[in-house]
Amino acid sequence: MLDVRLRTVLSLVEPCKVLADVGTDHGYLPLEALKSGICEHAFAADLNELPLKRAQDTFAQSDVKDRVVFIRCSGIRDIPDPIDAVVIAGMGAETVMQIVTEDLERFRSIPQIILQVNKDVESLRRFMVQRGFDIVDEAITYKRHYYVVVKFAPSASHPEYNPFQLKYGPILLSQKDPIFLNHLTSRLNHVLDLASRVSHENKREAFVLEADAIRNVLDKES
Repeated sequence: MLDVRLRTVLSLVEPCKVLADVGTDHGYLPLEALKSGICEHAFAADLNELPLKRAQDTFAQSDVKDRVVFIRCSGIRDIPDPIDAVVIAGMGAETVMQIVTEDLERFRSIPQIILQVNKDVESLRRFMVQRGFDIVDEAITYKRHYYVVVKFAPSASHPEYNPFQLKYGPILLSQKDPIFLNHLTSRLNHVLDLASRVSHENKREAFVLEADAIRNVLDKES
């Protein structure tokens, strides 16, 4: 039932007691998490009534329907403690950052925070790191677009990330998944095109430096 994007999101969730899926839409992710034994109980939360109705319909004939609670709320605001893992997928980075900001202290108590934004994942990484979260895992997939999933946890070691790592992902850069390398190749071509067309010298230099850094990663794999 899960598409490749949601399968990739779910792959970063470690077995836990309670999973909260924020912005659950059809409820496919918590259903699969329950059926596969990744979690024992789930909350399916959404701000709007229609997505919750769709999620309830998804669970209607399931043998795990007694282990899910549907909640209409913004973010995790009305989801009771404890939450062992929270998933927020398919939203914009600004929306996700607002959700985290509204309940920052609660997020700092959640061991697994799995986020997938539609764009501007660099800003999301920087935002989370600045607020005391570590990047503990990442994954990438492709279905007409590249989708990056980042897993955060309350910081224990306070690692420092350089701008290139925040842009492309420290875990992805170390794992060098073939899909990620294809993404880097596409990005390299785009950056080179931008460098050839921009007139501002400082911007051109920034694009050239980024292209050199990407080449350095790709050359190590050739």
